[in-house]
Amino acid sequence: MQQEVIDILEKIKRPLSRTEIAQELQVSLCIVSHAICKLIKNNELKIIEIDRNQAMEKYHCKRRMRLYYY
Repeated sequence: MQQEVIDILEKIKRPLSRTEIAQELQVSLCIVSHAICKLIKNNELKIIEIDRNQAMEKYHCKRRMRLYYY
């Protein structure tokens, strides 16, 4: 699953949220979260954290978000 996450991030070429990655791969959020955790521990993924205001504007989310990129 880790390689699939990397492949999606390379294909899309922009930072994605966990939910977006799960939707692209058509798997559960839990599976994606587990793969992302392993990739971060191995320093294979980078994280951008956006604040509530940016998250609301771009993603209609009411809390801060983490976006992942390769």
